[in-house]
Amino acid sequence: MEENTSKAITLAITILVIVGILSYLLISLQIQDRMVYTVSQWTESSDHRIAQTYELVKQETYTGAQVQQSLNNILQLDADIEVNGRLYPRNNKVESSDVQSIDIHKIYTVQYRWDSNGIITKIIFT
Repeated sequence: MEENTSKAITLAITILVIVGILSYLLISLQIQDRMVYTVSQWTESSDHRIAQTYELVKQETYTGAQVQQSLNNILQLDADIEVNGRLYPRNNKVESSDVQSIDIHKIYTVQYRWDSNGIITKIIFT
């Protein structure tokens, strides 16, 4: 008799565990379905157009010391550099006497010139 009672209790516990697991799976699937529905509603209702912003772009500036350093590294930059109308070709090593006319305390604005491949060919400081 005890053996039958033990088997019945084991069977009842097994059935309860299986029902619990199935209930958990059903609830998990319902939550996942609600999340997918919410995300799909959110993405369908949102506007995917590019937003326009109106802000002024600050002009890029460098100090005279930075301009001098650019001239010292002209071979690595592989671009012609023009400072206040004076052209420093990319293939010439710049001597220290050539950069003496550059005021290291002045703020220079910069412009870039590119070739058709997008490579910078000239840097203009004014």
